[in-house]
Amino acid sequence: MLISIILFASLVVLSFGPLLKWQNKVYSFQMPFYWLSTFLPGLSRVRAPGRFGMLIGLPLGSCLAFVIYKINLKQSYKTWLALIVLVLPGDRILAEIFNPHV
Repeated sequence: MLISIILFASLVVLSFGPLLKWQNKVYSFQMPFYWLSTFLPGLSRVRAPGRFGMLIGLPLGSCLAFVIYKINLKQSYKTWLALIVLVLPGDRILAEIFNPHV
C-alpha cells in the first residue's frame, strides 16, 4: 500500500515535466523531472513527460484492490455499490485535472 502511494505521488510529480507550468504560467522552479533527466540516460529525450500521468491508474488500481481485500465480504451489497460509485468517477476526474482539454 505504501509503495502504491509513493508511486502515485512520484508519477504525479514527474508528469509536470522539467519546469513548473501552472495555469498557463511557466515558473523557473525546476521540478524533479529536470534533475532526473540530467542523471538518468535517455530521460532527457522524453518529449512529453505528461505521459507519466497515464500510469497513475496502476497505483490507484492496487490501492483499490487493497481496499476491496480489506472490506468484509459479508457486508451488504450497498457497501460495494457505494465503493464503485465513488471510485469509478475518480479516474475521470484525475484525467481531467492532469490532462485538461485546451
